[in-house]
Formats: sequence, structure tokens, C-alpha cells
Amino acid sequence: MIDPGATLFGRLIDHAGLFPPASLDMVAAVAEYRRARSGPASSIVGRFLVPATRLEELAMVLVTTMTAGERPWEIGVVVDTDVGAAVAAAAAFHRELHPGASIVTAEAGLPNGVDDASVERLHLALGAIADDVAAFVEVDVTGEPSRIEHDVTTAAGAIVRSRRPGGLKIRCGGPTPHPAPTPEAVAAFVVSATAGGVPFKATAGLHHPIAVHDPSRGVTHHGFVNLLVASALAVDGAPFDLVRAAVADTDRSAFGLSLGGFRWRDRRFPPATLERVRARGLIGYGSCDVVAPIARLAAMGLIANEDMP
Repeated sequence: MIDPGATLFGRLIDHAGLFPPASLDMVAAVAEYRRARSGPASSIVGRFLVPATRLEELAMVLVTTMTAGERPWEIGVVVDTDVGAAVAAAAAFHRELHPGASIVTAEAGLPNGVDDASVERLHLALGAIADDVAAFVEVDVTGEPSRIEHDVTTAAGAIVRSRRPGGLKIRCGGPTPHPAPTPEAVAAFVVSATAGGVPFKATAGLHHPIAVHDPSRGVTHHGFVNLLVASALAVDGAPFDLVRAAVADTDRSAFGLSLGGFRWRDRRFPPATLERVRARGLIGYGSCDVVAPIARLAAMGLIANEDMP
């Protein structure tokens, strides 16, 4: 029997401890990820995310701390410098540490807006790191839904034509309320990416399973379970308004898990749909803390308490 929880949350959370607000040093980040990936909730832990400019530092720590028989590390590199320099550094890392540690994903933003040529160039450049690297291109989602729909559709088309693995990336928050996209913007991204035939990764702001309103800052923090439900609805061809409602829903009781699948209000998503979501929709998101989101999933009854770290 398929376990819907394992299907929905398997390898969902990428470790982004090197990034703000955690901003761990490399030794601490490596140690924390190593504990998480070997603990009781290891099935939920995904890749180790690292800025391209810190790959050499990561390599030095791994070379001195990896033990015989340790499970290979899957690394996601985030471009934080010139793309050419980042690709060269990532390719060297992959070449020298593979198979003990391998670059499996690469993420970068578009510096000058979206057009077919720029997306294809960036996607192909990131793919040059290694044959099976999945490249994810970040699209700005702080504007109007109509502009987001246009940009995501354009970028998805270029990625599909490149015939290389990967997809798109969405930023769901930031250090101030202003970078946080609206539910309409997130829904426009999810619907357009799904219609365009590409999966997506997410980053920033997804600290809670379910969306939470913060009255002190006047902003609603997006939830990663909301994003999974929105992706499931988009995969099922649901209308935009329903996807937007799922993104914005702050009622924890509206979400539930059973042996038959996942529930959001009166909608049911069987395991086969959940498998499509994780393959064709949200494949993972970066979090500077992997322990807290897993504990919150357990508190909601979406994973077993024994799966807590």
C-alpha cells in the first residue's frame, strides 16, 4: 500500500542553513544536515543547499569529515556570483567529489527579465555542470498576476525546448513584508508552471506547514502544505480561484491526511495524484531549519510522532 504521507513529504525539505536568517557557519551547517539526514525524519530531508561561492569551503569540510560508508550527499548549488564562475566552480566540485558528493540541482535568477533567449541560455549554462543536473530558473513573482503568468509561461516554454532536466523557482518571502508575493501571485505561478509542463522549487518564507497571518507585520506567511495543495489542484486542472484559495487558507483543520490520500476541505487527492505533484509540481523547497517544519507536521498529525527528529 502506498503511504500518502511518505509520497507527499518525501525529500521535500532542502537544508538551507547557510542562508539567512540562520546563516550557520559551514561546519555547523554540515553537522546539522548530517544529523537530520540520519535521524528518524531522514526521509523528509532533501538536498544540502550551498552558495556557489562557498563550494570550495564545503568541499574542504566534507573531505575531512565524511566517513567510510556514509550515504552520498546530494548538493544543490545556488548561484550567487557570475554564472560562468558559478558553473565552473560547481563542475569542479562535482568532478572532484563525485560520487561521495554530487551536484544534483542548480538554481539561479534572471538578472534582466524574462525572454526565451535569456532563459534558455541560463538553463543550458546551469545544465553544463553535469549531465544529470536539474537546473531551476527563478522568476520574479512580486508583480501583477497577468505579468507573472506571461513570464512563467515564457520561461517554461524555453525550458521545455532545452530538453534538459529542471524547471522554475519561486521565492515565497523575504526579510520584510514587501518581497512576499500575494496569494494571487503564487497561484499564478503554480498554475502557469503546471500548464507549461515544468516542475518547480520554492524558497524563503515557508517556515510553517499552513499559512499564518502575522498581524504585527501585516503579512501572511505562506505555508508549504498550502503550496503542495495548490500544486495538486493545478495538476488536476482546477480553476485559478480554487488554487488561490488553497494558497491563502489559514485554517489548519481544513488539511488532513489518511490512508486514502490527502484532504483539503471537500477535495481529496489520492496517492496517484500526490505522486504526480512531487514529480510535476513542487519537488522541494529550501528551509534554513529542517527540524521545526518537521515538528510542526507531526503536531498536525500529518506525519507520525516517531518521525520527529
